[in-house]
Amino acid sequence: MPFPNGRIPFLGDVRSVDRKNPTQHEMQLVDQLGPIYQRLLLRDRLIVVGGGELARQCLDERNWARALIGPGAKLRSVAGSGLFTARSSDPLWGQARRILTPGFSQEAMRVYHRAMQSVSDDLTAKWNDLSDVSVHEDMTAATLEVISRAGFSQSMGLLGEPAQASETKEFLSALERTLDWASQSSNDLPIVGWVRGRHAKPQLSRDVAFAQNYVDDLIKVRRRTGVARANGGEEGPDLLDLMMNSEDPETGQTLPDENIRDQVLTFLVAGHETTAALLEVALHYLASAPTVATTLRSSLDAGSTTYESIAKNRVLRAFLSECLRLWPPVPGFFRVARTDQNLGGFEIPAGRAVFVLALAAQRDHKVWGTDASEFRASRFIDTRITARSGEFFAPWGAGPRSCIGRQFALHEAAVLLSGIVANFDVDLVDRHEPIRMRERGTLRPEPFTIGVSRVAMEG
Repeated sequence: MPFPNGRIPFLGDVRSVDRKNPTQHEMQLVDQLGPIYQRLLLRDRLIVVGGGELARQCLDERNWARALIGPGAKLRSVAGSGLFTARSSDPLWGQARRILTPGFSQEAMRVYHRAMQSVSDDLTAKWNDLSDVSVHEDMTAATLEVISRAGFSQSMGLLGEPAQASETKEFLSALERTLDWASQSSNDLPIVGWVRGRHAKPQLSRDVAFAQNYVDDLIKVRRRTGVARANGGEEGPDLLDLMMNSEDPETGQTLPDENIRDQVLTFLVAGHETTAALLEVALHYLASAPTVATTLRSSLDAGSTTYESIAKNRVLRAFLSECLRLWPPVPGFFRVARTDQNLGGFEIPAGRAVFVLALAAQRDHKVWGTDASEFRASRFIDTRITARSGEFFAPWGAGPRSCIGRQFALHEAAVLLSGIVANFDVDLVDRHEPIRMRERGTLRPEPFTIGVSRVAMEG
């Protein structure tokens, strides 16, 4: 199996490790070494799958299963047995998944739509008074507000309600430091990781404790005040109420408080980080090409902001899908062979894990064509592409452990983006600034600034 140049006896392929941008570096190695290769660090062997057809093989649940390795495993320190970080063998994972599934039905999505629209309206009101916008800051605020309002029936105070925002911003800073640690420590050599871990432990312990206490307080308030109806209406319970009061249809049990905390932290971390990353990528492409904004604006339904008008907008969905294809917020995931497997002519024994590099597999020219590295949203409206048998597109993971909130995230992104497109022209303050990504478990653009101006009214 191919491996990078410069292997050193005993140490292995240490020269091929990029601690700051690991998956982007792995994508470069796919170009050099082919669709499957190995990296050796001391005695640890990592097999990277970056070709579309081979990556698709790894999605077959009959032969492969999810493996919790890398940053995801590190995040167990803060999110415990949340849906993303729980091991598949943990009974609480299945219990929580069954309890929460109704919370992501189409009926529930119609309810959440109003919370999403309220955040979009608040974002518009804020931008009305601005000429330059920090995209990272405002997409973080907007996506946290959506999950908080839709899932927990309360505002975090990040868009125009500063009274609550101080503690929330401290909570957010704790999460960001934890994400940075999870990403960087996953690429450390054992001795280096031990030294850095000792140095990082005091701050990490404080951050985890603060985040957990923040969520514990939210749960305690709900225990005192009782059931909350989503959006303050009578539509039904929100996600927090489902977790606190619903019984698992299989076991008849409710979730313990510690697991409820884990689930809330998971939704707050994963629910805002991935969607904010998607929106930031979308806004960079939008600000880089005025014709894109024109196309998206013309697809909007005469100013309609109903659930149906947003959900059925194929042009908007195609645009978001192309953003996810080129820059998936979760750039890769581990899969473990259930039985002996053959990938590209190489034998993978049962129990061996491989890293599926979605960032590379979703750009495979053999699958997506010669323009695979270019942004072309129309490919997701072209049925010839979507029907292609070798296509690999898995920005939300795969199988029963795929993201339960993927439709929530897509609809949220569509609502917020449609509000921006309908009301504002956007452009990059630095017109020649390329998109640069940073990694901390997720793949998210480096902070950048856009100029905003109200769309000129016709007539």
